[in-house]
Amino acid sequence: MRIGTSYFGSRAVRHVAGDMERLRLLGFTDVLHTFSEEDMEYYRDSVRDIAAESHARGLTVYMSPWSVANIFGGQALSKFVGYHPGECQVGSDGKTYPAACLNSEKLFELMIRWIDAVRAAGADVVFWDEPHWLLYETGLFDMDPSVWGCRCARCKDLYRERYDAEMPHEETDEVVGFKHDSAARLLFRLSAYAKSLGLRVAVCLLPMLKSERDWQHWHEIASHPDIDIFATDPYTMLGETGLDDYYSLGAEKFVSFYAGKVKELCAQYGKEGQIWIQNFMIPRGREEEVAVAVRAAYGAGIRNIFAWGFEGSANMGFLRCDEPQAAWASYTAAVREAARQDEGDADTTRPDRGELA
Repeated sequence: MRIGTSYFGSRAVRHVAGDMERLRLLGFTDVLHTFSEEDMEYYRDSVRDIAAESHARGLTVYMSPWSVANIFGGQALSKFVGYHPGECQVGSDGKTYPAACLNSEKLFELMIRWIDAVRAAGADVVFWDEPHWLLYETGLFDMDPSVWGCRCARCKDLYRERYDAEMPHEETDEVVGFKHDSAARLLFRLSAYAKSLGLRVAVCLLPMLKSERDWQHWHEIASHPDIDIFATDPYTMLGETGLDDYYSLGAEKFVSFYAGKVKELCAQYGKEGQIWIQNFMIPRGREEEVAVAVRAAYGAGIRNIFAWGFEGSANMGFLRCDEPQAAWASYTAAVREAARQDEGDADTTRPDRGELA
């Protein structure tokens, strides 16, 4: 069984080394280090040293494009969108928003440089974290909930080529399909390059199965030969509504539903399934729900479980749990118990000494 966590908020190598040692002692197998545009510019050597400290403790190292171009998950600022406004998404309201258009070739070039940088820094796995178009639910932008993107000239031309029609102002089923296909094309181009450099590739899609189109998109991503690990992150405490209707069913049912979907796809396509557990913004008194989420993922057959993030995200005030250590303890106890159970289940399938003789 694989047990992991994201790690961010420090580039002081000796401090990070101590944290990696704590993960080793807890039985963790993996760690995800965020790698932002700022890291590309100023912290390449530091991240390389951090990856080396992680490897020295037997940890597999993931790296994610933390808020790069504001189209991946994370809480970092993007230089790209400020320097290249012409490459940004245009909303259905006609306004330009500070997030790159997924059909931008300059974005693709940026991401190729990012892959080169994380490979040089020592990544084992690149983690495409929540690739998305304009997303009101994230609260990133001051925008009306009905606004969608992208309707830039580039996207409208590509839409016309595909459908022989003008892109509508409404987000129709065809528009959703066009957006899914554009996102998939970008991910597949980037993943092929990463694989050519010897990196493994993980993709984490947002838990938003609202239509058959969305489910087809999951199939397309999970089935692609350059994708090794397919994941989603059904975070159970995001406020009143979450991202979809399943959120309101509670932690156990919400996580079980999405973990089951991941398991189904990965069994069909021979991929490794992964579920991410919320360990940020946990309200005081609800820390037990972290363990509930872990047990639900494990019960659905997932054997690769990560948390976002290390020690209840204590190093970032915006994401910090009300009681970070309590939230972290809930996660670590639950995944260690799952690992013990998994090891016990494996032991029951092994021949006893008499059979070996």
